[in-house]
Amino acid sequence: RDGWGTVETGRYATVSKGRTVGDHYALPGEVAARPLPKVAHCVGSCTATGGLTRDAVRGAIARYDEAILGCYERAGAAARGDVVVEVSIGEDGKVITSDGAGLGTTGSCVAGVVRRVAFPRAAPTIVRYPLSFSPS
Repeated sequence: RDGWGTVETGRYATVSKGRTVGDHYALPGEVAARPLPKVAHCVGSCTATGGLTRDAVRGAIARYDEAILGCYERAGAAARGDVVVEVSIGEDGKVITSDGAGLGTTGSCVAGVVRRVAFPRAAPTIVRYPLSFSPS
């Protein structure tokens, strides 16, 4: 539909990039909106022991980038930092346990996102998955 995702008020039109209300809005004539935060996957000591490869794990988790970045933004998204998630995956591809630490509440939130990931079927796998966040 024409105009879907746009809010018009008087002579101003505010358009969202669709992430969260207010965070990335730019009014016509503004120099720039706030830059989007970034996440780097499997940085440092990333391990997968068992049936799944690191690449298979990375591919499955990377599909949830929007939710993962949402955790970072809700926690303030002001500082660079790392989160480490430790995951136990069953042979059916379902997450058995997921624990995260780092950047205040971001670690536990990311662990909650990873609990929802559907991994490929394989032998049980234990994963240590570090992520690095930056505000832009």
